[in-house]
Amino acid sequence: MIIKLLFKKYSVILLLILFIYVRLRVRSINPLWIDEITEINSLKSLNFLIIKYLPGIPGGAPGHYLLEYFVYNLFPYNKYILGLPGLLSQILVFFLIPHVITSMQFIKENRLFISIFITRFLFAIDPTLTFQSMEVRPYSLLPLLWVISFFVVITLHQNDYVSFELKKLLRNTIIWCPLILFIFIWHFYGVIMILTIYLFILFRKKVTIYSLSKTKYSFPIIFSSFMISIPVWRYFSKGSFTFNFSTLSTIPLAFMQIYSVNKGFPQGLIWQNWLYFICLLFMLSITVWNLLLVIKGSSKNYESISFVRMNIFLVGIPLLTILMMDYINRYGFWYRQFAWVMIPFYISLGLIISEYLIKFSHFQISSSLASNINHIIHIRR
Repeated sequence: MIIKLLFKKYSVILLLILFIYVRLRVRSINPLWIDEITEINSLKSLNFLIIKYLPGIPGGAPGHYLLEYFVYNLFPYNKYILGLPGLLSQILVFFLIPHVITSMQFIKENRLFISIFITRFLFAIDPTLTFQSMEVRPYSLLPLLWVISFFVVITLHQNDYVSFELKKLLRNTIIWCPLILFIFIWHFYGVIMILTIYLFILFRKKVTIYSLSKTKYSFPIIFSSFMISIPVWRYFSKGSFTFNFSTLSTIPLAFMQIYSVNKGFPQGLIWQNWLYFICLLFMLSITVWNLLLVIKGSSKNYESISFVRMNIFLVGIPLLTILMMDYINRYGFWYRQFAWVMIPFYISLGLIISEYLIKFSHFQISSSLASNINHIIHIRR
């Protein structure tokens, strides 16, 4: 019991130290690469960034560029300071993970610690998210954007259970529309995040038409934010894709990029890659097993169904949407684009693994108790 309490107390500290150490180490070993240097060179002036550079590149999402513009003007070409926004955002995600998990209302209290620990551990050792955390690229802030999107949608949806009044709708629109606009404009993937989380919240218990009736406040606000964002997206999407990739042929490369066990770029991730590779095999086994159970209908387990539902809405649909966008624009399907979906994936794994571990411990206790009872009966005889 004492060991368990000590582990609960110090595991967060140890994971946080590991989390920060591996990210700082990887940044220290790797120099700024060509995409980072290109972004930094675009920060010469605010006028050049907004009027010339961002509208001239495909999908010039302005959020990260504007943030880095102010950081760059204070500390130009300092890779540690320029990488600080991404690192701080991921540390914030690390601390917000328990609140995301409890907000999902899937996990019983006795399973919370295991779920949170597993999610944080996988997040800490993820090689791509480790490299992205201090990369001077827009991808570094996407995990935090997903977490913010989750809290916005779940809070907004709670208003749908209040009786409808036009005055309340106008008030909620004034409050929530600017925040959703901020997410949509920060990065185009914000739209994918908001919409897929919204579908997940609507259908997290049952996929029914009735669920759609509970959207009297949330739907008009999200839809109006979407429509207002269109002119801004059009402005920042004037640049054409000239890469002419065969998108489908890059799919195997995308999943090969999830881990790499060689000494190539980025450096400093060899031990993480091997550890993550072992974890990845385990994660894929659990995913396939639960999918088969639910498809065959042999599992009435609420956690298994929730696991599959989470992965459909929060992992599968975002992946297919990004793949479709890349295919239309003849762009490569690269893992760095969708590494942020690993956050909900790790949460779903924490959910199902905690369920299995609790069941296993109960089985062990039951077996031990049955053995003791049989031993007592045998002695009395």
